[in-house]
Amino acid sequence: SWARGSLWRVGLDYAHGTGHGVGSFLNVHEGPVNILARPHGSSPLLAGCILSNEPGYYEEGAFGMRIENLVVLREAKTTYSTPGVTYLTMENLTMVPIQTSLIDISLLNVEELNWLNRYHQSVCEKVTPYLETERALEWLKSATQAVSN
Repeated sequence: SWARGSLWRVGLDYAHGTGHGVGSFLNVHEGPVNILARPHGSSPLLAGCILSNEPGYYEEGAFGMRIENLVVLREAKTTYSTPGVTYLTMENLTMVPIQTSLIDISLLNVEELNWLNRYHQSVCEKVTPYLETERALEWLKSATQAVSN
């Protein structure tokens, strides 16, 4: 529901899964874990699982969009704890800027805008040490600069 919530609030949905496992057999869309809208015989999500995070939306005959990143599930640090319950969070493995010129920034709420800017800050911090030219560094800084509405 977290990935589809923004669409559900306006009466829309997407007909594909939100994520799938990667790396077991080097195939596409492999298990053993999946994030699907409907119950399926997927294995439980556990800390250490690597999977895709790929919400999107397609308007038949008009347009489509999807951003796909790979993430690793980590145990979440929470203020409180419930005995026997482990909460998970996603840590991005994909470190590629999102093309902001394709986003109508005015449609983003504060939480979405903050997420985008934090993601870009993380991309810049993690990728910069591997860049070998000033041209590449300038491109990265430009592609990851903070946006506001």
